[in-house]
Amino acid sequence: MDGTMMRSKSEVIIANMLIQAGIPFVYEAPLFINGKNVLPDFTILSLIDLKTEIIIEHQGMIFVDEYANKFIRSLRLFLQTDWIPNKNIFFTFDNAQETIDPRQVLSILRKYVDPSL
Repeated sequence: MDGTMMRSKSEVIIANMLIQAGIPFVYEAPLFINGKNVLPDFTILSLIDLKTEIIIEHQGMIFVDEYANKFIRSLRLFLQTDWIPNKNIFFTFDNAQETIDPRQVLSILRKYVDPSL
């Protein structure tokens, strides 16, 4: 909706949901973890307390072994930091039809970003 180029259709769906909800985000904002540059898909600020950063990291091709292995490496890297799964970093996944269920994102946004959604 805002013209930002994304890597996948599911990321476009997430971005459009954020835009429609009026939630500002940064796409692939560089994050340095243990000397490694990581590009999480979406970094947003919780509208609940206006200080908690939240990352939404989408895993689109999790059914492909190489991609699944990359996800595991990424998860291990995040676990070495203050990023805590299901607290301030959330992983969404494509289903067998290779698309995201928007309810995954909406659930995260309602609970951790803006309960009024």
